[in-house]
Amino acid sequence: MLFKRLKLTDAAQLMEAWKTEPEKYLESKLDNDYAELRKQLLSEYQEVDNGKKYWLDYQFGLRLNRTLSKFGFTSRDASDDGIWRFLSLCVVPDLVGRRWGRGAEQRFYSRAGRIWLKTIWWYIHLSWQGSRPETLKVLARNTTDQILQLVDRSGAKGYYVETYRKIMYYYWAAREINTSIGEKEFRQIMLLHTALCQSIEPGLYDGGEDGYVKMLFSRIGITV
Repeated sequence: MLFKRLKLTDAAQLMEAWKTEPEKYLESKLDNDYAELRKQLLSEYQEVDNGKKYWLDYQFGLRLNRTLSKFGFTSRDASDDGIWRFLSLCVVPDLVGRRWGRGAEQRFYSRAGRIWLKTIWWYIHLSWQGSRPETLKVLARNTTDQILQLVDRSGAKGYYVETYRKIMYYYWAAREINTSIGEKEFRQIMLLHTALCQSIEPGLYDGGEDGYVKMLFSRIGITV
């Protein structure tokens, strides 16, 4: 499937139409592939929408990741904000609106780092532990703050995907031992990584990415 893109200026116009007349939804204009994608995403959303915001974010994020992959979606596509704008405003604006309200432009299109579908897709991608059960286990006790801290800290060279996955694993493991570890420590880890990866290649560190991530934790006084 070739994923469509939406320009920023066009997105602004569609956002106004969505806010003023949400009942005139664009479903009738979707082609067959996108109509099927919308149908599947609606079903997945309904399965996990229990009113708990973080639960919805990571549970629907897992389903969004899986569903898009069935349509040929790749990490290259995930780096294209135009694709996320199209998905947010032309395919499932009602779902974004349920989570954030119809007036939250940044969650639909206006701020790249806050587009909801984009952030939850990357949160799952960067946290993936090899299987859905293992990923769910690692994510279950987190909060929306971890989504923000993880996805926002890409660094000058982009995401070190395997490093981020190990950070998420060791963060979970550390909290299993010490329940007082939380958002403050996670933020410190991500800030430290963002600074150090400018001069250190995680994969070339002594012990590879495992050694690098353990070093990050040790620098803030956590042994993993």
